[in-house]
Amino acid sequence: MTKDQRRSLTKKALLDALVICLEDQDFNDITTIRLVQTAGISRSSFYTHYKDKFEMIDSYQKELFHKLEYIFDKYEGKKEGGLSRNL
Repeated sequence: MTKDQRRSLTKKALLDALVICLEDQDFNDITTIRLVQTAGISRSSFYTHYKDKFEMIDSYQKELFHKLEYIFDKYEGKKEGGLSRNL
C-alpha cells in the first residue's frame, strides 16, 4: 500500500468516526481521543494530518465545496452545450 493510499484510508476512517460520534454528541463535545479511538488510529496519526478537530472539519468542508463546485460546473457545461445545439 502506498503512502497516498494510507493517507486516504486514515482520512476516511476519521471522517467515518466523526459521523459516528456526531450521532450521539455535539461537535464541540467530541474529543480528539474519541475520534481516534472510534477511527482505530493513533493520536499521532491524527496530528500528522490535522492540527485539531476544527482543522479537520474545515478540510472536509473545503473538499465537499470543491466537489460541489465541480458538479455544478459540469452540469452548467452540459446545460450550455445542450442549449446551443437546440438554437
